[in-house]
Amino acid sequence: MKRKCIAVPVVVVLSPSACYRLYTQRQYKEELLKTTVPEIQRTNLSNVVLLLKSLGVQDLLQFHFMDPPPEVR
Repeated sequence: MKRKCIAVPVVVVLSPSACYRLYTQRQYKEELLKTTVPEIQRTNLSNVVLLLKSLGVQDLLQFHFMDPPPEVR
């Protein structure tokens, strides 16, 4: 029986303050983004919207987020 080799990213923790992620060369070149997408653009904002409304924010489209979500065109 022939086994398939699967490459999986590995996280190596060397100390409480250092963490290294190991990737294959192909993953590094083809799958990693040049910059990470801000979390506010990766997250479901429904809970944030409800919280802001409960805090009295009237106009959510004009709220000054640190990293605003992308505008819908």
